[in-house]
Amino acid sequence: MKKIVKILLIIIFLAIPFGFFLRFNSEKAHERVFDQQRIKDLENFKKGAENYFKDNGCYPVLDEGGCLEDYKETFRQRLVPQYLDSIPAEPEPGFSCYFYQTQNQGELYKLSARLSFEKEKAKTDGGNLDRYFEIFNQKEEKQVVTYLDHQVMSWGNNEANQLGIENGKYKKGAQLIEGLTNVVAIAAGSSVSLALTSQGDVYTWGNKEFKPVKVKNLKNIKAIAAGANHFLALNSEGKVFDWGKNDFGQLGDSTKTERDEPQEVKNLPQIKAIAAGANHSLALTSDGFIYAWGDNSQGQIGDGVSSPDRIAPVRVEDLREVEKITAGLGHSLALTSDGQVYAWGYNYFGELGLGNNQDQNRPQEVKSLKGIKEIAAGDYHSLALGENGMVYAWGYNKYGELGDSSGEDKNRPVIIKDFFSIEKLAAGSHHSLALTSSREVYSWGYNFFGQIGDLTTHDRFSPVKVLKNKFLNFLIKEPLDNIVAISAGDDFSLAIRKGE
Repeated sequence: MKKIVKILLIIIFLAIPFGFFLRFNSEKAHERVFDQQRIKDLENFKKGAENYFKDNGCYPVLDEGGCLEDYKETFRQRLVPQYLDSIPAEPEPGFSCYFYQTQNQGELYKLSARLSFEKEKAKTDGGNLDRYFEIFNQKEEKQVVTYLDHQVMSWGNNEANQLGIENGKYKKGAQLIEGLTNVVAIAAGSSVSLALTSQGDVYTWGNKEFKPVKVKNLKNIKAIAAGANHFLALNSEGKVFDWGKNDFGQLGDSTKTERDEPQEVKNLPQIKAIAAGANHSLALTSDGFIYAWGDNSQGQIGDGVSSPDRIAPVRVEDLREVEKITAGLGHSLALTSDGQVYAWGYNYFGELGLGNNQDQNRPQEVKSLKGIKEIAAGDYHSLALGENGMVYAWGYNKYGELGDSSGEDKNRPVIIKDFFSIEKLAAGSHHSLALTSSREVYSWGYNFFGQIGDLTTHDRFSPVKVLKNKFLNFLIKEPLDNIVAISAGDDFSLAIRKGE
């Protein structure tokens, strides 16, 4: 018997490195195929551009009859090239050929070019094309990447299939959602997840539906947001659409009737950003003002009263020049163009960061913060990212949500020590995520369902790396890498991973 056991152990010992060898060679082969396709795509792009300019005299052609005045905003926010990881750097002053493409049943590239964004300078001189390609070819190769390799990873609670996995069991490490590609943005709610593709389509899963399903009657979407049980989408024209629960008026349609399909939120000016709290919604206008609607029981609408609920959008009068917005369970945050943070709403645990625990129904300046560039709000805690790359946290801390190792609530921002080079933040109900400049993800806080992603269910009071959920995790712990976006829900987490 001992001899048999010994032989089996030897076989396993030899099989493991052989398996890694096969996987390594398979990945290398995939990379070679991908690189070849990437080069082919770039050549097709260049060829299509050259033919277009030759045939059309280098005059601008606008997609679907779009207005010339709207071109700048449209180009920047919606018509991102399918085969470019990002829009190429803006060419030097005096010449600027811009291209975009769409696909229609396999037909390649519909291109547009113009010398400047002003109508009187719309014609290009045709001599810019060679110069454009000269500049383009000098860019790093990493810009020439298809969105097809942008996929969603998920971990944590899966009771409602919000991880995009059928079995309903929670996952303690990050796992790929099959069949979902071209993803440019994600949003995690209570038990539902959203994804936005580069084509402007929105997909959703959860509430017992594990396969991503395309949301009907939405197109040209450029941003998404998820509340507890309601959802927002912003299109390229600056219009807001929402659907879901409406018991607090969080859909802003002047009723409290639930809606299964998206409808436009009326009486809003042009919007450039959206955010969803548990049961209230925020919208940021193109000129830096905030509109809010929904639950107002803690003053989270910010219009000077703490009731009743607002079933239609109202303007938050006390704020100007706002750049970013976010919302938690019962509080709201705003970041202004000068790097200052404002907070209002529920404050029992100090989540407003004002040095007290009193609710506020108007925006209040978080005076201890300066030079902030990102903000995030969880159920009862808040996060901010400084220009210096440092992370600040305040509010509820029973499960380690603040990452300062203390487990004590803080009503003023504290710095997470020895935690640098952070680029993005996300806050879930009772856990937090951070994306580093090296494209790895750290997490901390409540971990009963594995939402921290460190292959355990132990609460974490300081940041730990998120790991991949892979076979033989007990032998090799592989960090989640190549991440470009993060989102945190109630008890689960999402990330967009860019393929190698």
